[in-house]
Amino acid sequence: MSVSRWIIAIVFGLVASLGQAQEQANDPSDTAPEEQNPAQVLPIPLPVDIIDDEAATETRQRSEQEAREREIADLAAQQGMNAATQSIERATLDMRDYAFYSTVAVWIGTALLLYTLWLTRQANRAAQAAVNVTREIGEAQSRAYLSATHARAVFLPPDGGYGLELTIRNTGQSPARGVAIQAASTAMENGEVLYREKSEGMVDVGDVEAGYEAPIVPFGRRDPTIFRAVADEQKKPILHIAGAIKGHDVFGRPIDQPFFFSGMVIDEGSGPVSKLHKASRDYTQD
Repeated sequence: MSVSRWIIAIVFGLVASLGQAQEQANDPSDTAPEEQNPAQVLPIPLPVDIIDDEAATETRQRSEQEAREREIADLAAQQGMNAATQSIERATLDMRDYAFYSTVAVWIGTALLLYTLWLTRQANRAAQAAVNVTREIGEAQSRAYLSATHARAVFLPPDGGYGLELTIRNTGQSPARGVAIQAASTAMENGEVLYREKSEGMVDVGDVEAGYEAPIVPFGRRDPTIFRAVADEQKKPILHIAGAIKGHDVFGRPIDQPFFFSGMVIDEGSGPVSKLHKASRDYTQD
């Protein structure tokens, strides 16, 4: 028998019991005995077993299970939120530390980069200086070097003048361009200036090739006064020559080489002559 039928039977039994009790209460003949024995008036208790529907029970159990699962899920979600919040806080602190370390690393990297750039600049300067030194050494080894090696004053008859013969040399490895000579002379005897001759300007020589050495007469005829003094045996005049050789080398660098010569004028029979020697300074300005 199903549960619903059991419930219907119990309900009908209760209704029948209540009806009998009501009839006995309305019957006067039964009043005395009821008053004498009131315990018999009450209905007889019947044992009742309430049997639930299996579907309802299953539904209720499922609802309770779902409620417990929701509570467990809510608790797990709360714990997860708490853990996530703590993780976010730790991550925020870590990000702060990482940002600080990154800033320090950027500053260090910038300083190292600037130092590297400075070292690179120094290396470039050193390389440029080495190139300049190498170029200067090469130019110094191959440029033109001019000098006056010998000088003498020669008697030039018939008027008694003289000419200056100057030997120049290019000891460099390249030609000298636009060479010119400028010179002045002074004749002195016992500290007395017999005459002082000023420079007459530059005497052009032209280009002088490497290894060239030859005499040049830049003065032509000069004042014969110095040679007239030779006729007097009491006088021994000294001739001082000062000048400069000018021009430029193939690299465009200027050449300005001074020269100083001094010597006594003597008569070798054919006429006065002066073999001059290199001097340490310019006596023409004394």
